[in-house]
Amino acid sequence: MQNSLDAAREARRSARVTFTIKKVPIGSIPGIEDYREAFEAATASRVQSGLQTTLTESLSNHEVNVIDRIRTLIEEDQIPILLLRDNGIGLNEN
Repeated sequence: MQNSLDAAREARRSARVTFTIKKVPIGSIPGIEDYREAFEAATASRVQSGLQTTLTESLSNHEVNVIDRIRTLIEEDQIPILLLRDNGIGLNEN
């Protein structure tokens, strides 16, 4: 969004950014399998120095809810994504 503001200033016009939420097939997201693997590795049983034996023992309810929501979403056929579009001047070679 900062780039949008900078580009609009260069074009001498107001910046306008549009947000859209759209559902897409999860398989169309580049690197989704790598993300799933990394997410599961990060949230699996986290035994560290014998202090923590399960995911929920040291996480807040909010953290557990976020993890559960992500886990549910990455198993869906379609997933909502956030798209941003601006009225900037585009990219140049520099």
